[in-house]
Amino acid sequence: MKACLTTSLMQFLLLLAALMLVPATHADQVKANNASNLESGSSWVSNIAPVGTDNAIWNSIVATPANCTNTLGSAVIWGGIVISNPSAPVVVNGTTTLTLTNGINLNNATVDLVVNCGTLNLGAGQTWTVPAGRTLTTGSLTGSGSVNSPNNGNYIVTKNGAGTWTTSGTGDNGSTGVTVGGGTLNLNKTSSSGAHAIGGPGLRAPAVIKFMMAARSRWRRAACLI
Repeated sequence: MKACLTTSLMQFLLLLAALMLVPATHADQVKANNASNLESGSSWVSNIAPVGTDNAIWNSIVATPANCTNTLGSAVIWGGIVISNPSAPVVVNGTTTLTLTNGINLNNATVDLVVNCGTLNLGAGQTWTVPAGRTLTTGSLTGSGSVNSPNNGNYIVTKNGAGTWTTSGTGDNGSTGVTVGGGTLNLNKTSSSGAHAIGGPGLRAPAVIKFMMAARSRWRRAACLI
């Protein structure tokens, strides 16, 4: 009997150890109605910050307009950003790196989005959807706003929807290409040194689009209009 109990206990302990080795399952995370830094669990309804393939979602839970302006205080990796119906335009500020692997979706958004957190890295080629009447801005007059593919990955952002994407800021987009499926692409880099708004893979514009380019914006030498 004692040997049997010992064997059962060992089997239980082995099963418990195996369960502890299973990675925690993450899910899309919804922004809470507060101004806590976005890398903190307290900033999200679940008390778990987005990580890996999780989407970061802003919806009607963010009922206080001031809480729609947030700071990213340390580098994170998210699946994507989804904007729905918060009480005010969403602004992500900071001087660190946000990596996205699955794009930006404003398809059902009632407000605009500004991503001004230093560097926005692409973890893969991805789609950014901006519908009519909505504007997505990366960067600001004084912020970096760099949209880049690490290690010259030459990933491509496919911009869909009839809305506007303004790529602003002083940082370089030197290794990122853009395919515009519709709407307006506003190349509005503000660096006096002529930061690249379009990188090596070039600009592909198969649809009829509006195209605006600031005097200080430029394409990387290898970039081309396809």
